[in-house]
Amino acid sequence: MGAQQLPSQGGIRDINHGASRKMAQDAQDFFQRSGVSDEYHFENDSLSYKGKAGDATANAARRFHDSVNATPLVDDFSRMWRSGSVVAQKLAYDLLENSAGIVRNNRSAAMIKEHYEKKLLGSFMPAYQKAYSAWARSNGIGKWDQIWSAQARERFNRELVGELNARAFDGPDAQRSVHPAVKEAADAHDRWSATDIEVGKGRVGEDSIKGYENLNAYSGYFSQKWSGSKMARLIQSGRYTRKQIRDAIAEGYVAKHGVQLSDAQVWADAVMRRSMASDRGSDMNLIGILQQDGRAFLEEMLENSGHSRSEIDKLIDRLTGLVEQRGQQGHTKGRVDIDLRTRASNGIDIMDLVDTDVARIVQRRARGTAGQAALARKGIRSKADQTAIKEAIKQEQQARGQSQKTGDAVTDFVDSDRHLTDEDIDAVFSYFDAGPIAGGLSPTISRIKKLTNLALLNQLGLTQIAETGVQIAAVGWKRWLRHADEGLKAAMRNPDSPLVTELKHMNVLVPEEKMFRDDMPVEMDRLGPTGSEFMQKVDHLLNTGQRVQGYMSGFYHVRKAQQRIAVTSAADKIMTNMKGLANDLTPERARDIGLDTDTFNRIKQYVDNGTVEFRDGHLHKMNMDRWDPVDAEDFALSMNRHVYQVVQRAMAGESSYLFHKDGLAALFMHLKSFPLLALNKQAYRNLRISDEVAMQGFMLGLATAGVSYSVKQVVNGRTDRLSPEQVAKGAFGLSNMAGWIPMWTDPLAGMLGMDSLRFNSYARGIEENVISTPAALPTANRVLNLPGALLDVATGSYTNSDIRALQATPIIGNAYGFTAIFNAMKE
Repeated sequence: MGAQQLPSQGGIRDINHGASRKMAQDAQDFFQRSGVSDEYHFENDSLSYKGKAGDATANAARRFHDSVNATPLVDDFSRMWRSGSVVAQKLAYDLLENSAGIVRNNRSAAMIKEHYEKKLLGSFMPAYQKAYSAWARSNGIGKWDQIWSAQARERFNRELVGELNARAFDGPDAQRSVHPAVKEAADAHDRWSATDIEVGKGRVGEDSIKGYENLNAYSGYFSQKWSGSKMARLIQSGRYTRKQIRDAIAEGYVAKHGVQLSDAQVWADAVMRRSMASDRGSDMNLIGILQQDGRAFLEEMLENSGHSRSEIDKLIDRLTGLVEQRGQQGHTKGRVDIDLRTRASNGIDIMDLVDTDVARIVQRRARGTAGQAALARKGIRSKADQTAIKEAIKQEQQARGQSQKTGDAVTDFVDSDRHLTDEDIDAVFSYFDAGPIAGGLSPTISRIKKLTNLALLNQLGLTQIAETGVQIAAVGWKRWLRHADEGLKAAMRNPDSPLVTELKHMNVLVPEEKMFRDDMPVEMDRLGPTGSEFMQKVDHLLNTGQRVQGYMSGFYHVRKAQQRIAVTSAADKIMTNMKGLANDLTPERARDIGLDTDTFNRIKQYVDNGTVEFRDGHLHKMNMDRWDPVDAEDFALSMNRHVYQVVQRAMAGESSYLFHKDGLAALFMHLKSFPLLALNKQAYRNLRISDEVAMQGFMLGLATAGVSYSVKQVVNGRTDRLSPEQVAKGAFGLSNMAGWIPMWTDPLAGMLGMDSLRFNSYARGIEENVISTPAALPTANRVLNLPGALLDVATGSYTNSDIRALQATPIIGNAYGFTAIFNAMKE
């Protein structure tokens, strides 16, 4: 009853490369021992136990699922699994999440990475924002400038970086005056840097990130990066020349480390050129020059500058010796940094040459550390390990050859192996890098998507309410109401229950908007250091606008409430079932969030021995500080998975990297990735289990989607769209279990001339054609018409087209209230 794959022409024994052959054999042995492969291939067996109807449903579901996975819409997990390579399948099992829940690995690298990233960001980002607000108020900076002024935040960041450098270079006894809010932010930064090393090293018995073994935390650490964009702006402004900037950097290295000026000038020239050529700037630490591609860059630069081979070797040898000397004493003295408070003799402040956006630096570093640590826990400690795995996959695919054909065109298309490309494999590892996924989006594509979001998604909070139905179904109506009531009271009175407090401590309940900043899209954007100052201001407005939109639309508030209720009610359900106070958690549903039999029993022991406390028949407190750390982490991973199921969010492997990759595909799939994810994560996952929760999720999902649709029409002044038929269609299109269907049926209805059967709700802003138009195109057209529309409205000669253009005004165009006003103005 599961996914089929046709036999290959060759096998593991045909792999010529010894290391690759061993890796493939080890992977095959794992699958034979664990039974994971059978779990994938017989994912629908539970349906066949329900009689002939269930058997037919299982066959239809499997075929539809496999057919979708045979198209470019395939998710990354299935792309790896259906490659025919056991090495790729093992990599998918170890690293990725399956949105349909077919193969569930509670400790997948994807889940571990999310847990680590929350742990890292939770230790800094909320405290940083709180400190910035306090600093701004004390300096007379109003709320508006706190949000929109890049200069105000830059001032705060420079004070913070100065305090961190003082801690690192002046010693603990040095006397200095520091703003209390800056001190608070610096303390949080110290906590984050210590947590970064803790995560990178791992617990006893866990593999560490390569290079983290000898690192030790110290107060004042700052991830120093030269900023190519700042250097370029100084040169373009005419204030300083390239040579003056080079000399300033060289002076800094001489002053801090006593190196020869001639050597320092060569190294300064290298890091300057590299940072101005790089998307992400360049590590100020000279050790970074000798890592990855830095050494080759330095050699090429020296050669192009006219240095002989012997001179190049001597210069690099001296730099290598400096690095080794510093590195012998561990992390505290292992960096070859510059005191950023230094002012060069030519008047250049070193801080004017470096990236001081502390929040962005921390967010990018946290993403990288969390991802690399998650890979390390799976034995992948370096880029060399990744390269070896990629080579083994390619060797195995070559040895196996193409799938044997059956002669049936449909079967051959759906069930044949689809070999992976280098890009496919690299994209999987990119989920765990500090940079954007699959190389990220170019500035132009990124700006177009952000502008489209700002024009179309200003009522996202109401749309988010539609997801509430599946959340209620997952835990039961009475339990959901109880925790919703507790959440509402907590929001009004601001106290946290003991359960909420410890869940926050486990980094399960920290509001995402306080950690993952929409104005810092590190997963999506390439950074262009040499962009014009004007375009950098445009980027700042677009990024900040998205964050403001999240608050104004109510999306952050709704999501925060949903996540809180989802976590506390799910924890209550699990623990009361373990205690015997409830009986509504099936083994299938427990496994679906990662609680297999072993994990379930390990956690249940804390219920049985009285560690977990109950009051009035409900969970009161879990006392997770008395749990084994691995058990506590496993439970946190399960809770995060549950939240990402019922408050839908894609994990690594659950969608396609093509949605993140630069190009036209990113525009065509914009605003469609969410319903496509729901196809597997909501519809197919629940269909596989086919229990009472699935049925309730479908019905309650329609009900809450209907409420969301109806409220939206009333708010927008469109009470003419509240007929039973229209509400039913609106509910169907907004439902996260059924909302993906109109993506397939609406174009078909249009092609057949049956426009009355369209739902028209799945892709706001997209033209209603048989061939779907990217939402960005009509939206951009409306935005470009804004000047003329404003003039027509001012003169009273406006048309409906002018009003539609006004409704595309970023942030406010279709916001609550404005849409009703604009609709009332239409003829």
